[in-house]
Amino acid sequence: RVPSASSSDPVLELAAGLDQPDDLVAGGGPILVGSYGSGRLEVLDGPRGAVVALPARVRSVEGLARWDGTLVAADQLDDRIVRVAGAAVATQLQLQPVPGAEGVDGLAATAATLIVPDSPRGVIDVLHRGGGAVRRIAGFDRPTGVWPLPGGTLLVADELAGTVLEVGPSGGRAVLARGLDLPDDVAKALGGPLYVIALGSGLLGTVARGRVAALVRGLAQPQGLAVDAAGNPIVTESAAGRVDLIVTRFAPVPPGATATLRPGDRLCVAILRAPGFRLPVAIAPGRGYRIVAQPGLGDRGAVVPRPCAGICRLRVTLRAGAAADGVWLAYRLGAAA
Repeated sequence: RVPSASSSDPVLELAAGLDQPDDLVAGGGPILVGSYGSGRLEVLDGPRGAVVALPARVRSVEGLARWDGTLVAADQLDDRIVRVAGAAVATQLQLQPVPGAEGVDGLAATAATLIVPDSPRGVIDVLHRGGGAVRRIAGFDRPTGVWPLPGGTLLVADELAGTVLEVGPSGGRAVLARGLDLPDDVAKALGGPLYVIALGSGLLGTVARGRVAALVRGLAQPQGLAVDAAGNPIVTESAAGRVDLIVTRFAPVPPGATATLRPGDRLCVAILRAPGFRLPVAIAPGRGYRIVAQPGLGDRGAVVPRPCAGICRLRVTLRAGAAADGVWLAYRLGAAA
């Protein structure tokens, strides 16, 4: 857990020792983080705490998105959007730098569009998959984070205005929250709350009815925000070099060591619940294991893994309603008794 973070929900460390982690993407595969200080694109996968760097580097990586099967990133110092493929980095969109102002910040994507907050110019560009701009929305102070909703509505963090806004498909807008200390990013869980991070106050909060309720305080420069497939928010702490998971629903708990089993032994699958989360959790059927106990309303289930040689890794998926998450379990088989 993260002792410096103050929250009634569990705050778990996913990774540490990163060089100014900034934006991230999650929910559609492994968590991907851009480290602004090193220009590295880093994948959080496997047992918790494991970080794997991709071969490409982006000089001052800020926003990240998966768009049309491609990884795209915002390069703030060069004020451009790039495509990343293996070790290759190619310019997708060159923006027009504004002297004395930091360049592009966050990114977002839908199946058909790439959404680019042109932060120093106070506009948001919505680009079509074929390359043309389909929409330009002006009138912001410094938009740094955007989250698309079904039907073309956008949620926007306007950093210098201290506001969170909702912008409709026809351009109409409503202020959802104001008075925030440098709101840097927004995200919304499916069927869940709207989250916002405030860079100046170290806050992760939820937005509802024009108010912001604190969910976590004491974050060290929160710069990136996403939600995982279970609807839990994930936050980067740039000044601490850390990525945190806030358990607002449930999360599987990776084991601290490789289990040694005999053939036919059970392998425990543990979960952590947020206070008040009462939905039953089920282990989903999968390759390489047989389910022998479901967590249900409790915090533990079990599987019997397939035989293997050496140290084996098994991915187990858990579901609660529409929410889902997965965990890697490591084990080796010893001699039978």
